[in-house]
Amino acid sequence: MVYVCVIRNLKSFVQKGSLVLDQNFVDTVRFSTWKNRLAFNLVMPVFVILLLILGWVVANEQASSLTRAIIPGYQKAELEIVRVAARSINLYLQDQVDFHNVSDLTTIEQNIFKLFIKPIKLLKSGDAWIYAPSHVVFDLSEDFPNEYRGKSMDQIFDIQKKKGASHFEEMSAAVGNSREGVGWYIWLPEKGKEIAAWTPVKVGEYTWSIGLSVPLPEILEQTGAGAEIRRINLAMTIVTIAAFIFLGAWGYGAWGKERMAQALQESRRMLQTVLDTIPQAICWKDKQLAYLGCNQNYTRMAGAETFADLVGSQGKGLQTWANEKFHNTDLKILKGGKSILHERHSSLDALGNEVWLDTTRVPLFDAQNDVHGIMIMYEDVTDRVRIDEIMIQTEKMTSVGGLAAGMAHEINNPLAGMVQSANVIKSRLEDCNMPANLKAAGELGLSMKDITAFMDKRGIFRMIDGMQESGARMVDIVNSMLSFARKSDAIGFSSHYPDELMDKILDMAAMEYDLKKQYDFKSIEIIKEYANDLPMLPCEGAKIQQVLLNILRNGAQAMQMAKTQSPRFTLRIYTKGAPEMVHIEIEDNGPGMDEKIRSKVFDPFFTTKPVGVGTGLGLSVSYFIITEIHKGSMDVMSEPGKGATFIIKLPVHSNKTAISGSGSP
Repeated sequence: MVYVCVIRNLKSFVQKGSLVLDQNFVDTVRFSTWKNRLAFNLVMPVFVILLLILGWVVANEQASSLTRAIIPGYQKAELEIVRVAARSINLYLQDQVDFHNVSDLTTIEQNIFKLFIKPIKLLKSGDAWIYAPSHVVFDLSEDFPNEYRGKSMDQIFDIQKKKGASHFEEMSAAVGNSREGVGWYIWLPEKGKEIAAWTPVKVGEYTWSIGLSVPLPEILEQTGAGAEIRRINLAMTIVTIAAFIFLGAWGYGAWGKERMAQALQESRRMLQTVLDTIPQAICWKDKQLAYLGCNQNYTRMAGAETFADLVGSQGKGLQTWANEKFHNTDLKILKGGKSILHERHSSLDALGNEVWLDTTRVPLFDAQNDVHGIMIMYEDVTDRVRIDEIMIQTEKMTSVGGLAAGMAHEINNPLAGMVQSANVIKSRLEDCNMPANLKAAGELGLSMKDITAFMDKRGIFRMIDGMQESGARMVDIVNSMLSFARKSDAIGFSSHYPDELMDKILDMAAMEYDLKKQYDFKSIEIIKEYANDLPMLPCEGAKIQQVLLNILRNGAQAMQMAKTQSPRFTLRIYTKGAPEMVHIEIEDNGPGMDEKIRSKVFDPFFTTKPVGVGTGLGLSVSYFIITEIHKGSMDVMSEPGKGATFIIKLPVHSNKTAISGSGSP
């Protein structure tokens, strides 16, 4: 990316936003006098050094832009985390004050720290803290320095300032005044910036602040920005080395045509080496769109075997991303002389796999300002696109958690009353042997058998059964909504064989679909492709089975609605990767889905089923169970008419310390 920025700035610097390339430049230089040679040899090094300075300025700006773009997102995530913790602490404190007669909140601050703050971990070393009015709350069971105990935030930072702490004043003032906010500070110079967010918790006149901070280097490494910055610096270092090598060769050979020719030849080889080192794919063409040159990455992406297969051709017969569609785009650039920067599109690589490319196309001008060619740069941003999708999905799941908790809480109480009342009504009308029923009927001169017969004749019992069935369905919906707002207790983890979990849920699915009478699950062909010697999986067996059942149910319903001939599930379970992961694949031969539906399949309340059939929560809850509770991943691959494949990856070794339990919201 830095090369695109360098080219962009250089173009505007040289001539009206376009790069001037004169193929006869060397031939027009004439060393007729010593004075001309001296002037030329002075201008060339200055020009190269200025170009290098420009490149480093752009590279540093690019690195700063990456950092600036990432920090707000993490600060927002941190703020949401501390807000959730603050709400939980507030409820806990209200409970302690209202029901346990706790008047001195400092007596329970250690319990609060261990229950709500200590389990919060973000990335490798990000942690949370509590600031009480007069001191910072630490875990007294751990070996913290005595010099920090009982000290306020200002006092602690004054101590730490001697060790290099800085930029904490704004955060300290905001926390001291019970203001919510985000910012950064430096605790130790060797750790660098720490990105922080904080929010107050108020109970009566008592105010605490909950904060969370993560070192910026860890954030950059997690998002891939750190690696990108290193690549930028490495590329510019290579370019700088190449430039100084070129200058040395130029100076050494400037006093003789033979030596100058050798230096130019060496610089061209070095330039090709630099181009081949650049992670982007680059090529340049003439006015007829015949290839004049490219780097190795372009050769590989184009599906050509060697550079010679491209030079002089128009790329016909190459992969789709270099074909007719972009041929027409190149013609428009040659005609209009305008660049197209950072155009993102999907395509296929040389192996037929889908990739996302960030494309820049720049017209090349000669000395007469006429377009005589075009330069094209492709950058593979597939991983970046996938990460963006994951971050968007994670933000959606986080934001809906609070909404689901509130709705479920409000629905749960009246729902419990309705279901309980229906059960009581049925028992009082149907049980002919209940003493209370017999007594009441006798006092009115009625027979319980007559009452039961009347109710049965009028369909009252059937209506009550319908009420109970509807209530049970609403309970399932409420429980699904509550799954968004709570994490499971790590104590519930136990070891299971994944193939046994799958086989048990297949039996359960068969019975459930027989009951529905809409389709027969047993008529679906099941193909099992289980690896041998599968390891035991640390997980909550019931929740994993819930996920598998949701996927099987959706696939079976989709195949039934599409009237798929010979419906089939192919189930694969195997281990792969380091650290070792159990892969569970569920593939069907149903109607599949387009990219628009596939991208929303894990969104809460999104469903393609008719009203009253689906809630849109099944796959959302499943995604939450796999990614949040079990720290795995869940994805789906599908194309219209080609079925769908759900891929679940679960770690063989569970990090239970990262899973914090929570009660009902």
